[in-house]
Amino acid sequence: MALSTLKSSPAVSASKVHYARFLASDRTARPCEVRNLCEDGASLSGCEIMAEDTPIVLYIHGVGRREALVVAAYAVGMDVRFLPSALTRRTGVGGAPAGQGAERRRHERVSASSPYRSILLPDGHTQECEIIDVSPGGVLVSLNCLLPIGAIVQIAGLAGRVSDRREDGTLIRFEDELDTAELAKLIG
Repeated sequence: MALSTLKSSPAVSASKVHYARFLASDRTARPCEVRNLCEDGASLSGCEIMAEDTPIVLYIHGVGRREALVVAAYAVGMDVRFLPSALTRRTGVGGAPAGQGAERRRHERVSASSPYRSILLPDGHTQECEIIDVSPGGVLVSLNCLLPIGAIVQIAGLAGRVSDRREDGTLIRFEDELDTAELAKLIG
């Protein structure tokens, strides 16, 4: 199915360029630009070209996560079709309200009573951060710097690894799930 047959959606702009990354079966992150974003798919450019029928997971900055299948490959890009089971972390397909993925999460999210903490950065410096939400598996924080994916940090003495950067913050996954006492220490 070529992109020209995909339905456009009023919830997303077909002309806007979105920056993204995608993962194929080898789980290597590849940067790309997303154009012609619609409810059913998108065009990717500025990236490594995958063969047709290759499944990918696409992380679109400011939009969210989409599972997709490469439907056409060109010298300068490729078209992908979003899979029906695709679920985003920020908005649903076609702009459905955020939070519909909450039932698929392994842990309940909680808010910190005192949201400001110091975070130890990979270079040894500390910085103040705001905790947006916390679960036993990780924490979403707002920072004044951009940390690379995979960077190891400490927040409230707890080790974690940067696993994603989103419009609403930086996601840090803990090396080990937090027990009740560690979670209480983090949320204040």
